[in-house]
Amino acid sequence: MKNRNLPLKIAAVCFLFSFGQANAQDFKTIIKNHISAKSDFMKADLKNFEIINEDFSTSMKGDVVKVQQSYNGIPVYNAIGTALIKSDKVTFFDESFAKNYASVAKATSATANTSVFANVAQAVGLKNAGQYQLIGIKDLEKDGVSTVKNRLIYFQTENNDLKLCYEFVFEEKGTS
Repeated sequence: MKNRNLPLKIAAVCFLFSFGQANAQDFKTIIKNHISAKSDFMKADLKNFEIINEDFSTSMKGDVVKVQQSYNGIPVYNAIGTALIKSDKVTFFDESFAKNYASVAKATSATANTSVFANVAQAVGLKNAGQYQLIGIKDLEKDGVSTVKNRLIYFQTENNDLKLCYEFVFEEKGTS
C-alpha cells in the first residue's frame, strides 16, 4: 500500500525549516533598517553585523536578538548590540558599535596566528606553549588535546583606528 501523504509530509518539514531561515533573515533586515534610520554612524561600512543569538522572551513578549558588529566580515571587538523585536519592529536597541574610524588595517596585512600566539605566549610566560593546537573559534575541541581557539578581529584604539588583532581563547594547563 502506498503512502500518498508522504510527499506532503516531506514538503511540510521542508517548509518548517525554511521558515526558520526566513525568520532569521527577517530579524537581520528589521535590525538593519533600524540602524540605517539612525544617523549617528559616520561611516556607512560600519553598519554591518551578524546575528549571534536570538531567543523568544515570554516575559517581554518579543524576540531578543544579539548582534556582533563586523567590518568586511571580521568582527569588531566588544562591539555588540541587543534588540527587542515585537511585531516585526525594533522596540529597544542598545549597542556599543564603532561609529567612526580614522584608519583601518587591511585584512591581508595580518601576521600568521601561530607566530602571534608564540610571541604572546613568550611575553606572558606561558609554559609548554608548543603543546597547544590552534583551531578556529567555532571549531570543536578534540578530547585530550590542548587547544587554543582563535579568530581575527578588529580592535578600535583610542585614536579611532581599527587595528587587526587575534583573539585567543584557551584554558591554561596546570591551572584551575
